[in-house]
Amino acid sequence: MTKCRHCGNSVKSKRYCSLKCVVLGHITISESGCWEWNGQLYPKGYGKACVGDANTKPKYLQAHRLSYKVFNGPLIDGLVVRHRCHNRKCVNPDHLIQGTQKENIQDSIDIGTCRLGTGRNRPGELSITAKLTEKDVKSIRSDKRTNVALGAEYGVKPETISAIRLRKTWRHI
Repeated sequence: MTKCRHCGNSVKSKRYCSLKCVVLGHITISESGCWEWNGQLYPKGYGKACVGDANTKPKYLQAHRLSYKVFNGPLIDGLVVRHRCHNRKCVNPDHLIQGTQKENIQDSIDIGTCRLGTGRNRPGELSITAKLTEKDVKSIRSDKRTNVALGAEYGVKPETISAIRLRKTWRHI
């Protein structure tokens, strides 16, 4: 029998006695109050928590999602866990909130860390090549005229109108 690496409790075949100890055993508290994950990281900088026992194949979870679940409660399907502190390594449950992917992207746009790209790779009106506005897109989707007629009115190709209507582009609206 071995001891939990965080609290010292006895464990049979695991390194940690609980998921709470998995989280607390991998943090360094920063001056800003962030609990920075000091274990493995995913390529984009988020913590990578290994859960499971020594007798099974390891399962990896994003550390901030695990921390949210352990300290704040269940995760709601379809929502992401956002960082109020904007620190990808942070697993402090007080810095984590659930929200939509759209809210998460808007957070990163607001603070200038959006990884959607710059210039032409940004969504919708944020693209430097955008010829349409969100208002135009909503009007196009509700208009019954042909793609050719709408393309001529808005100064874009009929294929662009088709892609908007099929939600291949402007999906965020």
